[in-house]
Amino acid sequence: MLTTIWSWLWGNSPLAPLALFALAFLAIALILQLVGATWERARFVERLDGLRQALGVTGLPRGVFLAAAAIWLILLGLFLAGVVFVLWFVLISPQPHADEATRDFRFLLAQLAAVTTVLGAVIALPVTLNRLRLTSEDNATKAAALYNEKINAATTDLHAQRQVTIV
Repeated sequence: MLTTIWSWLWGNSPLAPLALFALAFLAIALILQLVGATWERARFVERLDGLRQALGVTGLPRGVFLAAAAIWLILLGLFLAGVVFVLWFVLISPQPHADEATRDFRFLLAQLAAVTTVLGAVIALPVTLNRLRLTSEDNATKAAALYNEKINAATTDLHAQRQVTIV
């Protein structure tokens, strides 16, 4: 199936993989150029810092975060396109009657399951980063509350020792 897509997109040229990598490189360069043109705008920097803070990765430099976000968006687009292509080939493939056709159809279904799983993992990455940030903040709050409880308990015990009971 992938060879069908490959030949449909690029033909049987030996330079096809090189052309694909060159196209991906040009797309990344275009994205970085567009971002670089708007880098000086304060709103973009504020939004980028807000996103970094929301994801809990304020320790990363802006450039590293921007590169990671661009790679994540490219992966998201590629896997989304992969799911669409595999779904399309599953829908247009005829009902298998022979053993070889059945194996091909099963392979298409396995590809669909694999690409969908990886797409789910790519989509879950920002959610996981947010969950880790919230857990870290929760642990810091619990540590501060534990310290506060210890101080309160010590103060209560000290006050109890100072009270005089008249019988």
